[in-house]
Amino acid sequence: MIAFTLTEDQRVLVEQAHKFAENVLRPAEFELDAIADPVEVFKSSLFKDVMKEAYRIGYHKLLLPAHVGGMGLDPVTITLINEELFWGGPGLTQNIMVSGFVAFTALMSNKKSLRHEFAIPYCEDKEASQIGCFAGVEPLVGSDLIWVTDPKVRMRTVARRVGDEYIINGAKSAFISAGGIANMIGVSACLEPERGMRGSGLFIVPGDLKGISRGKPLNKLGLRCLNQTEVFFDEVKVPKRYLAIRPHEDNWMNFVKSFICFGNTGVAVTGLALMRAAYEEAFAYARERVQGGRPIIEHGNIALKLFDAYQIIEAARAVIWKTSYVNGHQFPGDIPLTAAARCFTTNNAIRVTAEMIQVLGAYGVTREYHLEKYMRDAKLTQIEDGAVDTMAIAGMTLLHDPEHGKESWEKQRSAK
Repeated sequence: MIAFTLTEDQRVLVEQAHKFAENVLRPAEFELDAIADPVEVFKSSLFKDVMKEAYRIGYHKLLLPAHVGGMGLDPVTITLINEELFWGGPGLTQNIMVSGFVAFTALMSNKKSLRHEFAIPYCEDKEASQIGCFAGVEPLVGSDLIWVTDPKVRMRTVARRVGDEYIINGAKSAFISAGGIANMIGVSACLEPERGMRGSGLFIVPGDLKGISRGKPLNKLGLRCLNQTEVFFDEVKVPKRYLAIRPHEDNWMNFVKSFICFGNTGVAVTGLALMRAAYEEAFAYARERVQGGRPIIEHGNIALKLFDAYQIIEAARAVIWKTSYVNGHQFPGDIPLTAAARCFTTNNAIRVTAEMIQVLGAYGVTREYHLEKYMRDAKLTQIEDGAVDTMAIAGMTLLHDPEHGKESWEKQRSAK
């Protein structure tokens, strides 16, 4: 059973992460968030310097095992560190976390050559020269990417075999995280249209291949420090060895499930960190701000708002810790539990950040304080990595029918 007391090693790692978040991530995030043109954000020396510093410490390989050079940490410890990093800079930290996607794909492929070409060099990188992304969602395939068996729903990005190469054509939506800065891309593409999403394969594609182009970074409400762009593929020739996971392989569904659990746990931690940051700022303000002859924290309406936030933060942290623990001991993960953590935390993140603005009253909506940024960022946690309501439906579907989709999957495998 998980303990609620941190080990000495965990305590040291959390303290280190908090210092980095407080001294590096947070000031950079606030400064970059205020830049009107997102193109300038990701061209800036500040953005690049923060990425390099994170890589030098090793946070880019936080999720990877020791045998390829990763940190080799357990999922609960990873969650503890991530809470601190997201507390400091949610947008910047998501760039750092997403950068490891290609290395993770190389590991899931069970291909030694891909591990040596992508995973090991990524872990050795200390200059942020190796940045990955996952080009998954498309204009016509978004949240339904998560859990669908209808063969009419499929990737419109396609890969056709020609000799010893695959040729990829298609467009990925504007929400590809790190899509504009990545130099290695995980690409989901349709290989067998008649099988719908189950006919997809996953490629690792070097970002400098001819035919790859990117859109401009999205100009977003929140998480403005997270690079998100369109990625286009026009007759991109990819050696067949870069097909990391084929449609019929057992590890395709394991990859999908583990990616859902890993991604949604990360989004949940982002929501938790935003609530905590907002609560801490509002709490400090309420102890200093005097109205009616006493600090407003002593006024009942303010005290209730703050204690409500405290309760939600503690409950969210508990369910996230449990989710991290269970997913670490039950590969490829528990989707209903992960969905519960994601939905509870991100839905409450909107309410808590808005209520913390209310604690500050008129000052809460000004940029003199940071509450309005936390609320803007929180809204995006309800949408990224699958819309929160779609995740709730996926979780309920599996609670109602734990074997959902398995029969169809087995039939398709046997028809190979």
